[in-house]
Amino acid sequence: MQSLSKNVGSVRSAPKRQEFKHAAASGVCAVRAPAPAPPVEALVLTRDQAEAMVAWLTDGNEKDRRFAVEQITLLFRPLCATQEGSRVIQKTFELAHHEEQVNLAQQIEGRVKEYSRCPHGNHMLQKAIEHLPTENVQFIINELSGRAVVTARHKFGCRILQRLIEHCPSWQVSALITEVMSDADRLCRHPFGNFVLQHILEYGSEPQRSLVVAVMLPAARGLANHRVGSHVLQRALASCKVQDRDVLECALAGTAHDRGRLARGQYGSFVMRELVSTC
Repeated sequence: MQSLSKNVGSVRSAPKRQEFKHAAASGVCAVRAPAPAPPVEALVLTRDQAEAMVAWLTDGNEKDRRFAVEQITLLFRPLCATQEGSRVIQKTFELAHHEEQVNLAQQIEGRVKEYSRCPHGNHMLQKAIEHLPTENVQFIINELSGRAVVTARHKFGCRILQRLIEHCPSWQVSALITEVMSDADRLCRHPFGNFVLQHILEYGSEPQRSLVVAVMLPAARGLANHRVGSHVLQRALASCKVQDRDVLECALAGTAHDRGRLARGQYGSFVMRELVSTC
């Protein structure tokens, strides 16, 4: 039996069915790999091997495509643990039919926390949120319940909250947003949490946007001069309704001297520029 690594001389060549079956049974992708087989938790693929697996999805007939999706679903967990494997699953979410996407999503259930903190798994989780109907991502919201603030502060987890806020209706993620808002005054200045607040300002409901503005008001001038907070303030000025922008403008106004200092500041200058452009 020819090994997968020998079968991918061309980027678009597809692996043999026997190779897929062997990988599913043993958790090893290359049949004749010289090194010891990696554990099932980490199925290591080369880029050519990953592209060969994707070729079954894109270049084969319908029977080949279904077979590839079935085998990738079987290998879901070990694939998620590596960069190239995660890319294969992301592509599968893009090309799979709805029922197949749901079967893939079932592999995530109970492991949302794990994947949201994984450097490779978080990309797969984002792709699932982007391509699944919103009713099929409710389990992700449920598993993040009670952990929204911690997730917002995580370098990978914050991306999951951003995708949920971006793709789900505001009522569906309202509980998560309420959790985030409990720490919004500190998240405004947080290197990762600030992106979640910016997404609330861009995609949230009007009441949710107004809540973020209300949190920023007492510290508006300080945020305007803050390396991270200034970005949240700029987003608020660009995205909120006129009444909220007027309230922020009043909070930033101060004296002519204060406005001059703000306009000359490294970060405040961008806030003032946004303020002028939205007037």
